[in-house]
Amino acid sequence: MLSELVRSNQLESISMITSDLSFVTVAEREGFCNALSSNTSLTHLTLSGNNLIDEDAASIAGALERNNTLQHLCLRGNMFTEAAAAYFGYALGTNNTLSSLYLSKRVAERAEIYNALFDNSSLNSAADS
Repeated sequence: MLSELVRSNQLESISMITSDLSFVTVAEREGFCNALSSNTSLTHLTLSGNNLIDEDAASIAGALERNNTLQHLCLRGNMFTEAAAAYFGYALGTNNTLSSLYLSKRVAERAEIYNALFDNSSLNSAADS
């Protein structure tokens, strides 16, 4: 269902906080990220506290590499480890529209994120919780 919402290109903002997306199948999560990569309307996305894991971080980061409308992304309170920082750090090197990225402290404080702040002219903040 979430991928259909993103695919519709009608919403500017989606906020799903503590919805526990761990029950969503891998195929559905990948469908969401595929839809996000080509979405042309979404500017704000909040998926905080949804038990997302590093594989989800890799998929979301992959979508960020191709998405050119998302400006604010909040992923605080998920189950990402430090490995997610490498995925987001790489994606931020190619994404020129994201201006705010909110991650958990253990991810946001990694060198990959700090390096991306200096390499990416559009990212104004990478905050931790």
